[in-house]
Amino acid sequence: MSNVLPSVNVQWDATDSIMTYVTATKGAKSGSFDLRGNNANEGPGGGATNFEFDDEEADAYEVGAKMTLAEGTADLNIALYYVDYQEMQVSVFDGVAGFVVTNAGSALTEGVEVDGRWLLSEWFMLSGSLAYLDFEWTDYKEGPCKATDEEDICDLTGKQNQQTPKWTGSVSGHFTFPLPANLLLDFNVDVSYRDEHFTSGDLDERGIQPSYTKINSRLAVSSEGDGWSVALVGKNLTDERTIGIGAPSLLDIGGYRATAEPPRAYFIEGRMRF
Repeated sequence: MSNVLPSVNVQWDATDSIMTYVTATKGAKSGSFDLRGNNANEGPGGGATNFEFDDEEADAYEVGAKMTLAEGTADLNIALYYVDYQEMQVSVFDGVAGFVVTNAGSALTEGVEVDGRWLLSEWFMLSGSLAYLDFEWTDYKEGPCKATDEEDICDLTGKQNQQTPKWTGSVSGHFTFPLPANLLLDFNVDVSYRDEHFTSGDLDERGIQPSYTKINSRLAVSSEGDGWSVALVGKNLTDERTIGIGAPSLLDIGGYRATAEPPRAYFIEGRMRF
């Protein structure tokens, strides 16, 4: 199948430090074949019945601004977007041993994204981002069902999707300071937040991941010419236990399983350039 994908972008420099823009774009993701034909069941997870999936298309609109503030020491970007998907491609658990790619129908996503950076001193940079997402299936009549449902096909029209938290955000501080003997001290801390969301496409309540905040850090010493560096890295310092992906259980009828994301971890990182 061929696609014509036009794109229009209009920019206006409101001032020397503020650029505004409006974009309208049509995008597409090619259809293909899913070789997981090991399930002859009817419904969205039926591998044999969903051997081929169609192109995904999207009409996207965005308006925003990019600003330079505080006499050039800070940047602030704001974007509002609206995306209308048709024949959206999704990965659905096949009830046997994996996932099948199929077309869900149509969906709408709209939201706001804000990000910025501020050089507070010669040695310290503060960065942050905040995003709001609203996702809704506008036509998904042949969606997957929960493992506890008696039906094989469920209408998810009007509902949200997996992995679509309303709010996400992050704040990070980056400190760089020169040391004697031509060494450089580099310290970074970032805090990220993710709102409550589903982790499986059937929207099973057992797979809801509550909102959480994670903290990572990195302390490094390097040569001034960046020839070598040694760093102590900490991930998920508050040891948040979170779900990555959820799905019905294979061996337990009506059961549910989920993958756990990495717990708190420390490691040493070394690098040398020749």
